[in-house]
Amino acid sequence: MAAAKLSEMILDQKLNGTLDQGIGVLIVFDQEQVSSTYDNSLKTIKNTSEVLDTLYGQAKQLA
Repeated sequence: MAAAKLSEMILDQKLNGTLDQGIGVLIVFDQEQVSSTYDNSLKTIKNTSEVLDTLYGQAKQLA
């Protein structure tokens, strides 16, 4: 039962870690601070993807 609760906490992102059920160990990771550069990079990638999808759609209509 404890493993199920730990799995639920990990999936709900209430606990930053992983379960190694093969050897019966819980590995807890340190909380890392995410910088604004990381967030901005993700936004840039998302926006670039949207632009490329739009350009692909327009090119497909021309062909």
